[in-house]
Amino acid sequence: MSVVLQLLQTLASAEKSVREKGEAEYERMKKDEKDLPLGLLEVVMNQQDQEDLASARMLALVLLRRLVVGNGDQDSAYRSLSESSQILLKNNLLACLSNHPDSRVRERICDIVGELSGYVLEQNEWPEIVSFCASCVSSTSEEVIETGIKLLGTFVCVLI
Repeated sequence: MSVVLQLLQTLASAEKSVREKGEAEYERMKKDEKDLPLGLLEVVMNQQDQEDLASARMLALVLLRRLVVGNGDQDSAYRSLSESSQILLKNNLLACLSNHPDSRVRERICDIVGELSGYVLEQNEWPEIVSFCASCVSSTSEEVIETGIKLLGTFVCVLI
């Protein structure tokens, strides 16, 4: 079991003392583990259909969004990632958005991608997102079209 998955299970504990230890560990990991966003996304991308994994996946999405988006560009853990980790994160977000079977996961990933693209597009750091949206909108799948339209709606002001 991965360290991140163990952390998520600790954070979700009903026992207050266990949860508090998990919260302290999460705060430490936010400072010391620069690739924490990738670890959280790894949990999200795990498509095993286990109930405990499903709840960990949803918590991972919440924490991932807080880390990646933060309170704007300056507060984002995304900026502390190496360039290769940034590319890996963006590629894995799009892969998850394209392939994850759970519509709730895809919807939350769409929110993360939309917010992240809002400030990385300004620096022309994610040109692939535009072609990704174009391919979504021209798809034959209603869900994929909806994803593309939602993404376009979240960052259209950046493209103008």
